Amino acid sequence: MALEEAEDNFARTKGPVPSAFEDFTFDARWWTGPTNKIQTRLGQVSDDDQELAVIVTTGAFCPIHRGHVQMLETAKKELESRGIAVLGGYICPDHDRYVSTKIKVGSLSAAERLELCEIAAEASDWIMVDRWAAIYAWSAVGFTTIVSHIEKMVNHYVKTPRPINVVYAFGGDNAAFSFSFVAGGSCVCVLRPGSLEVFQEMHGYESFRNNPMIIFSHDTTAPLDSTSVRKGDLAALLPKVKNRWITMTTGTPPKLLSSAPSHTKVYHIRNEGLWALQPFLPQSKCSIEMLERAYDMFCENLQEVFELAFDAVAGQIPSFKISRTRLRDQENPFQELHTTHSPILSLDPCLPGTNNLYISQLSEPLVQAPLAVVAAPGTASLEKQFAQLEAGEYALFAEHLPLEPKILEYLEGKLPEGRTIASQICHEHLSTPSRGGQSVDTSTRTQRTINARDFLAGSQQGGTLLQLPSSVTRVVRAPNMLPYIRACEVASIAEMGFSKAVWELNQQFFTSVGGEATVSDTDLGFQALCELQGFPPDMRMTEICQWHLDAFDDMSFKELWIGL
Repeated sequence: MALEEAEDNFARTKGPVPSAFEDFTFDARWWTGPTNKIQTRLGQVSDDDQELAVIVTTGAFCPIHRGHVQMLETAKKELESRGIAVLGGYICPDHDRYVSTKIKVGSLSAAERLELCEIAAEASDWIMVDRWAAIYAWSAVGFTTIVSHIEKMVNHYVKTPRPINVVYAFGGDNAAFSFSFVAGGSCVCVLRPGSLEVFQEMHGYESFRNNPMIIFSHDTTAPLDSTSVRKGDLAALLPKVKNRWITMTTGTPPKLLSSAPSHTKVYHIRNEGLWALQPFLPQSKCSIEMLERAYDMFCENLQEVFELAFDAVAGQIPSFKISRTRLRDQENPFQELHTTHSPILSLDPCLPGTNNLYISQLSEPLVQAPLAVVAAPGTASLEKQFAQLEAGEYALFAEHLPLEPKILEYLEGKLPEGRTIASQICHEHLSTPSRGGQSVDTSTRTQRTINARDFLAGSQQGGTLLQLPSSVTRVVRAPNMLPYIRACEVASIAEMGFSKAVWELNQQFFTSVGGEATVSDTDLGFQALCELQGFPPDMRMTEICQWHLDAFDDMSFKELWIGL
């Protein structure tokens, strides 16, 4: 659906917008887990009559280990041996209130357990992590409730005429869970070392033996357990999980224990001024000066939020520095680059070059790896943009270097014959030292621009371009906060607290400019997101912010977060 059509296709909502999770177990407006791997595997199923399934497992996962993954793989093998196509699997860590009753010493927070699970799942082409039970539910919930949540989520987001059966997988020590599926549903009980007696006892029940929806797998998992890990035996952990576990429990990542030098990473929060505020200008009842002051304050406070987020994990990441820069301070140095690097092919929409490529990465909610490279909404197709380039050599200008791998791969494969990239330059080249002759090392990304507009809802080209799962493919723009976007590239960041703090900054911004701005005053990409969320065009942006803040207030999450 074209973003330009969004304004004409809103369905106005009568009465107040319902708060998040009124149904408790599921709310389509608040993403709790990705579905991308299910969508991919569904497209690979060639038999229209083949039965479809998604596997779910729950537990403390404190921490997750190879035995947990092996149990999921065993359940998958059991289903596939019966001709069932397994589209995906979800690891669903339990709530802190449950885990605290089970583990008295050495427990991790829900946010930390989730992070380890996501690390364990990232290399799998079918396993994912759902966050609802761990941090979005107000308290501990049972496994049948979690299964119900996954059923609702999959049925809503994955469109197929065939039903997708959600199958619960668990270890033989919990074989009695099978009784929950006698009246309906599906499960796979996988034998674990030490559980043979109870496993055989449950397997012997007549109601189980004659029920094809209750499967007992004798394929025993390895003798691994989380208790041993917490006592210091790390053999059960996957390599990346092991490294992160060491960081969480010692405060220092393995790579920082060596004497190898580490570069200070510098983050520049860019204030794009009126460029970012263009959607708000036509209908704004306050002065341009007031808008600029409000955005200045937003950027200043955003820097503080980032500093707090990084301070919360001090010692776990290489040293860092956060500063602010202004678009207007970049404009003259950028013009000077034209004399030494012309012609410039710019990827930065705020700083137009001799030619420009309006190019964006398309992602899915909560999925960090981009889906594809596409033309920015409202611009010509990439084919037409490339066709406008004259033959010759270009200096490619980007916000930071090295380029995102997906962007670099696309340019290398699609740039027309006779057009070449002779050099690459970035925002770092606009600084005074580099312009004075000092070289810039772009082999490692020690400098990174953070566009403040990406964290202001409804700003011009602000946030991340998302493709949303729905009956009709939707492309929208979402601000870089939960529930839409994982808040930061640093996985250890307290992203729940970070996201809530940035929504508070949004609330302050829209209040300070009069509180009258509505959805219809925002960027068309954000309007398309609001349409999908059920937020009407006349809903005030302060109400949008409050809706998200109320949802955070209703959730139970514990992170290392100081707050403003």
